[in-house]
Amino acid sequence: SRWELFKAQVELVETFRRIVRDARTRWQLGAVRVIHRVGRLAPGEQIVLVGVTSAHRHDAFAACEFIMDYLKTRAPIWKKEIGATAACWVESRDSDAQAAARWRESDTNEETT
Repeated sequence: SRWELFKAQVELVETFRRIVRDARTRWQLGAVRVIHRVGRLAPGEQIVLVGVTSAHRHDAFAACEFIMDYLKTRAPIWKKEIGATAACWVESRDSDAQAAARWRESDTNEETT
């Protein structure tokens, strides 16, 4: 229903905001923009844009990677691939979880040093 879709979109936006807030606690950032397209897309079309400004490029690049890694593992995004004869929901990948885990590991390493 439209109500369920609306609730899912609100949850998605709130998750994006939490991820951006978390990035802001880790790095000194200026503007942050996350755009995630919805609806039917052709194969190869870009679906997400993460843009970050910072006085230091390391902070900007690290924050972009962090935000993208967390979007892929924490945001309630469903992706359905539709082929000529069948459709299937795309499962999350182990590589996405491993990429996000490095940020938790860096937190632990910083606490022990």
